Amino acid sequence: MIDISAVREEDFGDVLDTDVSDVSVEVEAVVSDQDANHGALQGTVVSSPIVMAIYKVNYSMNKPVEGLEELRSENDGNIMTSEMVRELNVPEGDSFNTDGFDSLEADMLKYTESKAKGEVSETDLKDDEVSEDYQPELDSVVVRVHQSYISTGEDSVFPLPAAVRACNVLPGASLGDGLFDEDTLVVTVMSQLVLLIRFFAQGDRVVPYVVQSWRTSHPTEDVNALTTVGREILVHKSGSVIALPAQKDIVRLYYCAQTPRGVMLDQIHNLVLDGTILHSCFLDPLKDVPGGHAMLCVMMITSQKRYVIRLYEWWIDERRISEHTPLLLNNDFEIPVFVIPFKQRIFMMMPKSIIVVGINNILSADKGFLGVEFPGSFPVSCFRPTTPIIAPDPDDEVLIATEDGTIYSVVIYDEKIHIRPILRIPKISKFILEKRDSQYHLVYSRDLSYGGCIVFDDIVRDSLATDKLEKSQGHMILKWDNWAPLWDVSVVMDKDNNEELWLAHGKYLSLLKRGYSATKEISDSSLKRASKVYMYEVNDSFYFIFSFVDKTLMFRLEDDSLVEINDNMIDMLRPTLYMYRFGDICIQVTDNSIMALDFYEDNVITKDFSEDIVMAHGLDEVLAVISEDVVNDEFRTTLTVHQLETSSWTSDPHKFLISTSPNFVRVIAVEYRFFIVIGFQSSLAFWEQTENGFEFRDEIVIPFKELHDLVQVGDMVYLSTRYGKYICYNLHINDESIDLEYLYHMQLCTLPIEFHLANDHILLISKGVWRLEFNSKFPVPIIFQETKDRCVFSCIHTIGSKYAMLRDDGFTMVDVSSQYAPVLKTISLGKVPKKIQHICHLNIFAIMTENTLLFTNKHTVLETRLFSRKQNRSVFGNDETLHHISEWILPTSEKSFRNILIACSNNNGGTIKVLQPKLHVEDANVIECFEIYSIKAPEAVLVVEQLNDNEIIYSSGSTLYKCQYDHNKKKMSEPISLKLFNELITGISVGELGITVTTKDLSVHYYNKTLDLWESNVLNRGSSSITLDRSLSVVSNKMYCFVSGYVSNDSKRFTSYTGYISRLKKCKFSPLWYPSPLRRFLSFGIGGDIDVFTMLTKNEYEGISPMEKLDEHETSVTRKGLWKLDEFRRASHRDEHVLHSYALHGNNLDEELQMLLHSVSI
Repeated sequence: MIDISAVREEDFGDVLDTDVSDVSVEVEAVVSDQDANHGALQGTVVSSPIVMAIYKVNYSMNKPVEGLEELRSENDGNIMTSEMVRELNVPEGDSFNTDGFDSLEADMLKYTESKAKGEVSETDLKDDEVSEDYQPELDSVVVRVHQSYISTGEDSVFPLPAAVRACNVLPGASLGDGLFDEDTLVVTVMSQLVLLIRFFAQGDRVVPYVVQSWRTSHPTEDVNALTTVGREILVHKSGSVIALPAQKDIVRLYYCAQTPRGVMLDQIHNLVLDGTILHSCFLDPLKDVPGGHAMLCVMMITSQKRYVIRLYEWWIDERRISEHTPLLLNNDFEIPVFVIPFKQRIFMMMPKSIIVVGINNILSADKGFLGVEFPGSFPVSCFRPTTPIIAPDPDDEVLIATEDGTIYSVVIYDEKIHIRPILRIPKISKFILEKRDSQYHLVYSRDLSYGGCIVFDDIVRDSLATDKLEKSQGHMILKWDNWAPLWDVSVVMDKDNNEELWLAHGKYLSLLKRGYSATKEISDSSLKRASKVYMYEVNDSFYFIFSFVDKTLMFRLEDDSLVEINDNMIDMLRPTLYMYRFGDICIQVTDNSIMALDFYEDNVITKDFSEDIVMAHGLDEVLAVISEDVVNDEFRTTLTVHQLETSSWTSDPHKFLISTSPNFVRVIAVEYRFFIVIGFQSSLAFWEQTENGFEFRDEIVIPFKELHDLVQVGDMVYLSTRYGKYICYNLHINDESIDLEYLYHMQLCTLPIEFHLANDHILLISKGVWRLEFNSKFPVPIIFQETKDRCVFSCIHTIGSKYAMLRDDGFTMVDVSSQYAPVLKTISLGKVPKKIQHICHLNIFAIMTENTLLFTNKHTVLETRLFSRKQNRSVFGNDETLHHISEWILPTSEKSFRNILIACSNNNGGTIKVLQPKLHVEDANVIECFEIYSIKAPEAVLVVEQLNDNEIIYSSGSTLYKCQYDHNKKKMSEPISLKLFNELITGISVGELGITVTTKDLSVHYYNKTLDLWESNVLNRGSSSITLDRSLSVVSNKMYCFVSGYVSNDSKRFTSYTGYISRLKKCKFSPLWYPSPLRRFLSFGIGGDIDVFTMLTKNEYEGISPMEKLDEHETSVTRKGLWKLDEFRRASHRDEHVLHSYALHGNNLDEELQMLLHSVSI
C-alpha cells in the first residue's frame, strides 16, 4: 500500500585498524512528487508511565456490567434547563452574579442528549430508587492513574481519551448496617470532561468503564484555562458531593445520586469566589452529625491581594450554602505543599513544619494554630491509611513521604502532634501503605526508576527513632516498568536487520519491545540438552516428559519445583519423538516403538518397529507414523496408520509406501472424518479415512517452498516454511475434491516455524515464541525481560497463562501476560545518561553522562578505560560538561576509521573531543577509548555532527563552524567559520541532501550540503528537526507542543498536537512481512511518550480518512451509558492532515490498512 521509499544510511565500512574494503553508502530512491507528503498516520508506541496517583478502589463483584444509560432525573444535564446553562457559563472575574441568564440557552439545548425538554417519565424517576435487596460483595484493586491511561493489577492498561488533569476516588455510599457500595473513580481530562469510572470484574481482570461524563465548560465557546474547573477533584467522605475547583474564581459542586447501578452526578452548582485558589478540601464530617452535612475549606488569595481561608457549610439535601467569615492570614504565612482534611481540621504540610487549623480557629479568627517542626527533608507525598499503622485509630494518622525516601507517621492525638520515621526506602513519588494481616504492604511509584509493591514484616516503632533510618528490608512482590524521564533514544539495527528501539531513561539503558510479557517461575538448567518437552496430566498432577538425543526423562511438578520420576511405564532409554493424549491413554512414540500408557490402570501396550521411526502425529484414536528402512539396498519410506480400539491396537495397521521423504505428517479431522496430511517440499498429500481404512485422496501443490509444519483450526489450515513464513488457508473438502483457499501469508522470520495448538491460540516457535489469536492474523511476540535473548526450542501451553519452554539455558515455566504492553530489557547504569550513540561495528553503546563517558553492550555495562593524549591528564577536565555525542565515520583508501565526537563546554569556552573506542584484545568486557584529537572553541560547543566523509560541523556559541581532516597531512585543518547567528545554536541535523540548524530563539534554518541558505525561520520556537527526504522536513514546536511537516517550498503538509515537547528521530520499524518501504519518524518526550508517524500519499490519506472514527458526541453536556475509556477520544482541533491509529482500530478496515496499522515492529 505504501509506495514511498526512504533515504537510508547503511553502515560505513568497519572498525579502525582492521582491514576493510571501500566504504559505500546505499541510498534508496526518494519520491519527488509533492503528493507523497500529503499527510501522516500517527500511532502511539508507548504513553508516559508517570504515575499521577495510586488508589485502592473497592468494586462490586456481584453487579452486572451495566451503565447509567436508562437513568434520568431532572437537572442531571440530560434534560437541559436554564439553571444548567447558568452553571456552565462561568462568570467573568469581576462579576459573580449566579442568578443571571443569557441568550445561550437555545444554543445549549441542541447539544443535550435527552428526551424533549423538561420531559421526565415516571419510569425514569422510579429507576433512581436503590434496590433494598442489593447486598454488595466488595473486593479491592490497586489502580494507578497515569498521564493518559489507567492501569489495574499487574499489567492491565486502559487508555484514557485525553491527558489527565486530576483524579480522586468517590467512596461508596453507606447502605446501612455497616455496608458500603462500590467506589467510583472520578477523572478530569484535558478535553474538558469529567469522567465517572466504575470497575467491573471480567474473568481474571478488573476492567474500568465510563458510566457518565460531564463537560466542564460551555461546548460552543473558547474557555479561559484559569477558570476551567477540574484542576483538582475533592470528594466528600459520604460520597454525596464532589467539588471541582478551577485555578481561580470558581469551585463547581456536583451533587451525587445513588441508583441501583451505582452513583451518578445529578446536579451542579457553581460556588463563585474572587481570587486565586491555592488549596481546597472537604472537611471530615462532624461527629454525631448526620452524613448530609458538608463543609468546604478554601485557601486563596483574593482579587484584593488578601491571603484568606474561607469556610463554606451546608446541608447537602437543602443545598443552601452559608459562608463563614474568612480567616485572614498573615502575608508571611507559608503556602502549604499540600493540605489534608483531618478530623474536622485542616492538616497543612509545610516544607519544614506541620500546621493544623481547626474549625474553631476559622470561626473565632484564632491564629493560634497547632503546629510543630518537621524533622524530615522536603515532603513529596502523603497518604491517609485505612488500617492502623502506628495509631490504634487510623483516623488519627497521616503518612508523609519525603524526597530522601523516608516515610513518616504523623499522629495527632490529644492536641499533640507525634512524628516518627517508620520506613526508609529509595525515593518515591506516590504511595499507599496498609497493614494486611501481620505485614505491611507498600505500593509505590518512583520518578527515576521502577515502582511496585514491597511487603515488610514490620516497621520502625521506636518513638525516639531519628530520621536517619537504615534502609528497610522488604520483599518485592510486584514491579512496574518506568521509562521516564526519557533522556534520549537510539534506533539500532540488530543482527537480523530489524530495527530496535533503545531508551536512555532515569539511570538506565533499556531495549523497548512490545508484546506479551513472560515471567519465569521455575527454571532448571540441567535440562538444557533436552530437545522437546511434552506434558501429561494425571489426577490434577502435571508430568513433563523431556526428550534427549539418547533418552527420555519424566518429572512431576510439585510446589513450584520439578521432581524426577523413575517410572518404568515409559521408555526412558530411547528419545521420544512424539507424545499425545487420547482419553486416559498417553501415547509415546520413540525411534523404534509405540507405547500406549494408562497411568490410571498402570497398563502398558507396546508395539515395536523394525524400521526407524522418524516422525509421528496423532489425533484421538488415529496415529500416523513415518518410518524409514533399507530393503534390498533401496531406501524406503513408509506411512503407517494405527487405530486404537478398546485399549489395544488394531491388528492390521494401514501401510503406504511414500516415494519422497516428507517434511511432516499430521492427522486432522473434518466433519467427523480423519485425514492424514503429509507435507513435502511444496505439496500436501491427503489420505482419507473410509469404511475400508485409509485411502490416498489427493495431492495439492503449494506455491511456497520448504514446507515445515501444519496446524488445523476449524476450517482453517496454517502452514509454515523453513524460511520463516506462515500461510493461512481455508480448507474445503467434499466428495469430489479437496481445495485450499489462500487467505494470506506472513514473513515472520528467516528460520523454520513450528506450531503448537492451545485452547484459543496458536504458538509459533522459531528461536522465539509468538502467540497468534484465532481471530487475528498478526502474531504477537512473547518477551522476557532478560537482557540476553535466549533461543527457544520447544514450547507448550499448560494451563491458564502458564507455558513450559525449553531454551538454550534449560527448562523454564513461565507466566505470560494477556495484555499487549511494552516490555523493557534494562541495564542499570548508576548514572544519568544524557545521550546515547550506538557504535555499530563494535555493537556497543557509547553513553554520555554529564561529565564522563561509559560503554555498554546489549547485556551489561562494560569496564571503560579512557586514555588522554597527554599524560597526567584525564580526557575530560573537572570543569568540562558534556553536551552532545555523535559518530564520525572517516573512510580512507585502505580503512574506515570510526570515531566518537563529544561536544563540551568549560570555563574557557568549549572543546570537541575526537575519541576512538576499541575492544580490549584479551577481555571483551573492557573498552579502551583513546583521545586522538581535541579542537578548542571560543564558546561552549553544544552540538557536533559529521558533515561529509572528512568534515565535521559544529556550533560554538552562536557561530557555525566546520573542520576538515586532511588525509595527506593526517591532521585536522583549522576550523572555518560558516555563519554567525543572532542567537545561541542549540541543534544541528545532517541529512543526505541538506542540514538544519536550530537556534535558541527556536527558529529553524535549512541549508543544502554546500551550505547555501534554502529557507530561514520556517517555524518559530522549533526545538528539534529532521529531514526525511528531498522535499520534506519535520520540525517540533517547543512552546505549543506540536510537530509539523514542511516541503521545500515552505508549504505545511501536516501538523500534530502531541501534548509534549517532541524530539525527533528517523526510523522505519517495518516488519519482514510488510510489502512496501515505509517513511517514518519517531517523536518522543521527556515524560516517556513515544509516537511513530508514517507519511501518507494523497491517495492513501483520502482513502483512509473517512474510516477514522472519533468521538461523535464531543459537544454533549453530559452522557450516561457504558463505554470503554478511550471511546471519548477525539483529535485536537489543531491537528491538520493527521490520522490517528487508535481511531481506526476496530472498524471494518480493508486488508492493506490493517497491515499498515500493525506494521510498527518494535
